[in-house]
Amino acid sequence: KIERILLRKYYHLMAVLMFIPALIIQPKFLDLAFGAALAVFLILEIIRVWRIWPFGQPINQFMNAFTDHRDSDLLIVSHFSLLLGCALPIWMSSGYNDRPLAPFAGILSLGIGDTMASMVGHKYGVFRWSKTGKNN
Repeated sequence: KIERILLRKYYHLMAVLMFIPALIIQPKFLDLAFGAALAVFLILEIIRVWRIWPFGQPINQFMNAFTDHRDSDLLIVSHFSLLLGCALPIWMSSGYNDRPLAPFAGILSLGIGDTMASMVGHKYGVFRWSKTGKNN
């Protein structure tokens, strides 16, 4: 379980290292790349869910290495969440020059904020919001 968490956080940090320079140097190309990646993710998820031969089973085995309790048995949405979390602030802020840091919000919050939250949560354990509440 720890290895899976570390692997997922590694990909979050890799997203920051890849997307920040691209956003600074070629923001329009990054818009296009995010759209193309979303299309590829949708196609791969269809192939995986329907087990389309010959790639369905290998894609399913590969993707299961990155799943956690938030993914259902049928759909794996973690990769969509990461991609859209990075892409939506960029897409929503394109054309607006009055907020130059807005496009970076998704990349930094998912890449750095989520990784740091996971590390702190792993180190300090579970925090109960109330005495009768479930573990959060």
